[in-house]
Amino acid sequence: QLEVVYSAYLSAIIQDQMPMHAVWASARNVLLLATSMISLYGKLKARFTVDHHAHYIFTPRDLTAWALSFLRHDLSGDDGKELVLQIWAYEACRLFRDRLVSDHRQEYDSMLNSILQSDWHTESGRLQLNGEVFFVSWGSTGTTAASAMSGGHGVQLGRLEAADLEDVVKKGLLNYAREYRDLKVLIFKEVLEHVSRVDRILTAPGGSLLLAGRSGVGRHTAVELVAHMHRFTVVSPKISRNYRLKQFHADLKTVMQASGIEGENCLLLMDDHHFVDPSFIQLINSLLSAGEVPGLYTQEELDLLLGPLREKAADDGWRGPLLSYFAQRIRAHLRVALILDSSSPDFIAVCEANPALYTRCSYQAMERWSEDSMLKVPQMLLAPGAKELTNATLPGGKDLLAGFKVIHDSCSTMKNGTTPRHYMALLSTYRE
Repeated sequence: QLEVVYSAYLSAIIQDQMPMHAVWASARNVLLLATSMISLYGKLKARFTVDHHAHYIFTPRDLTAWALSFLRHDLSGDDGKELVLQIWAYEACRLFRDRLVSDHRQEYDSMLNSILQSDWHTESGRLQLNGEVFFVSWGSTGTTAASAMSGGHGVQLGRLEAADLEDVVKKGLLNYAREYRDLKVLIFKEVLEHVSRVDRILTAPGGSLLLAGRSGVGRHTAVELVAHMHRFTVVSPKISRNYRLKQFHADLKTVMQASGIEGENCLLLMDDHHFVDPSFIQLINSLLSAGEVPGLYTQEELDLLLGPLREKAADDGWRGPLLSYFAQRIRAHLRVALILDSSSPDFIAVCEANPALYTRCSYQAMERWSEDSMLKVPQMLLAPGAKELTNATLPGGKDLLAGFKVIHDSCSTMKNGTTPRHYMALLSTYRE
């Protein structure tokens, strides 16, 4: 009985923080919350299958992750039932909705709303699940220490309004520009969503990402920015004409030694163009699965490498082989972010041949921007700061903005379709 199992999980977590709560101290209400979980999970599993998309794999492990996600939230300040329901629904969206392709998300929203209305007499709009509120590490009053990312259940998450998260992102972009370069980011709904999604995963222990989508949607920017804001050491291959397996092995050793020996929180960031050799993705699959790459080190290299870990392993009470301790530290401190083109003809075959991309990574579908954002972006680019759009602030006004989208959509039947990168190129050309 899944309801019994997950009501036990939820009771231990929720009632520990809210033992005298008017709503959640009741075992009946906690059981109903677990029943709602099972109901949504069952509907998703029945409706969205691997026949639709290969990554639509829903297992009870998702339910466990859903229940345990409450451990990253502070529930103690809630007087009613709304905060728990909001977190419950928000985490469901992160676990399930973010995995679905754009065309299936509206159907998911209907499923969630149906359960919220029938079981709890509320809806997603009332719970502010449409981009008004985000649960991110920057909204928490709890610990954000680097150690929390590698142990326990991760950095605590706290609630931020969209405007507050936008301020946090602006500060992050300013600091990034001072240290590296100006990312030239327009901040709108999808940018905030992408940043919040990446933040939630990277601040969880071993949180790796597979960001599947089209070029220009903002995946690379979100990962770079969040990694910088959390002070990750980022390693990304510097591809050249002579970059081959030997050079990739060197990059892997760099990131594995930094995370496994030094205990640094590291991010290995790889795009499509980095996989110049088919074996690269196989090595990443091994790294994700086991925290090590068989054959990467000679025995002599391992003896020299693992020496400094002996004392640390003894202090931690480690009883197994030192190599396993090394791998365990890599899994704790290393994240992998893969940014892949989901429209590539090889995408599905590559993922299915390397199952850790599904099982060890959080699959994030980031294909396109919403209709509203497609109209908002040209206004932000061509009439920055304008509170009202008129012919005075932008010749052509709203008709011009709509025209850009019409042109973009009219090219969608081309061989490779259109992407947000094409859209931004169109807008930039017009501005010039």
